[in-house]
Amino acid sequence: MFKSNFKFLTALAVFALIVAAPAVSRADDALMGKIQAHYQKVFSLEGEFKQVLVHKESGSRTEQAGKLAFRKPLLVRWEVTTPKREELIVVNAKELWDYIPGEEIVYKYPVALVQDSRTMIKVITGQTNLREDFKVKADGKENGLNKLKLIPKEATQQITMAVIWVSDDGIIKRAMIQDFFGNENDITFTSLKFDVPMQDSMFKFTPPAGVEVKDRSNEGAGQP
Repeated sequence: MFKSNFKFLTALAVFALIVAAPAVSRADDALMGKIQAHYQKVFSLEGEFKQVLVHKESGSRTEQAGKLAFRKPLLVRWEVTTPKREELIVVNAKELWDYIPGEEIVYKYPVALVQDSRTMIKVITGQTNLREDFKVKADGKENGLNKLKLIPKEATQQITMAVIWVSDDGIIKRAMIQDFFGNENDITFTSLKFDVPMQDSMFKFTPPAGVEVKDRSNEGAGQP
């Protein structure tokens, strides 16, 4: 199975919006338009994040933090750095690497795992169309941010509900998803910068010497 924070990239589904979206007011639709307009113009983004993972059955709660770099069309560098370097995920046009330093192991997956529009990376980087992909319900404001609840038209095991918190100018500041088992994955950006120049080398990965490599690149886009 994937590590919990890897599920952040592969499991946060984007949800389909029902025809005509009657639950969305004109004001809410305008906000979605701002989100779409902002991220359509963005070429890249980088930010620091805090992440809270809650496992419903055990009641365990894991808090961690790290850095995200993203460049269109779908280049990703996701690194957990606190409380220690727990994991490094690199996505490029050919492959997806999931390196876990503490276990001295790296997994290689097909990039198709994150190419589907129903992945969290597409949500938090604004690469999905809310009007087409979500059933959206406004839920007021919280800490100065607009709160939108997203319900899947076709729920999966990984996603049954999500919430995003968005600034008035259309920037996604936080996202939380809940899977079929009630587990929660909550990402909050503590900083964001847009259209930052990024070298191609940021999205390349070579397994360190002595690290076990488990190649799952031929297993398709399903769960390993």
